[in-house]
This record gives sequence, structure tokens and C-alpha cells, in this order.
Amino acid sequence: MARFLEIDKVHEYKRRLLERQLELAAVPARGGSGTRTCVAEELDEIKHALASIENGTYGVCSRCAEPIGMIRLNAVPDTRLCVLCAFAS
Repeated sequence: MARFLEIDKVHEYKRRLLERQLELAAVPARGGSGTRTCVAEELDEIKHALASIENGTYGVCSRCAEPIGMIRLNAVPDTRLCVLCAFAS
């Protein structure tokens, strides 16, 4: 785990990610192609976040390698970027 995150917080984020994954899996496939694309993209981000929890890189920006702030992780637990890198994109 990223050393700046407490294990309890990581477990909380993992629980939230898994809950969101289940919610998205229940979205009807009959929606428009835009809906299906958005759902598929969000599911990919969740899978990436869950994998990063397992490999110990969760909460680290994939662009600058700095810690992602707790406020951002609380708002967007599947984010790959810190707020500075996200705004620079």
C-alpha cells in the first residue's frame, strides 16, 4: 500500500470501488452506445484502481508519482491522477 494511506482508508476505498462496480454491472445493456461506453470506461477505471490497491500503488499519481490528496480520493476513488496533473490534462 502507498505508505501515506492508512490501511483502514484503503479498505474503505476498496469497498466503495467494489460497490460501484456492482452498481455499474446492473446498468441495463439496452442503453444507448454512449451510456454503454461511459459504463465500460468507468468499469475500466475501477478495475485499474482495484489492481493498484493489490500492487501497492493506490493513491499515487500515475503521471507525477506524487501522492493523490485525500480530498480527491474521497471524491473520485478510481482516479489515477493528482489534482494538479488532472487540471494540466
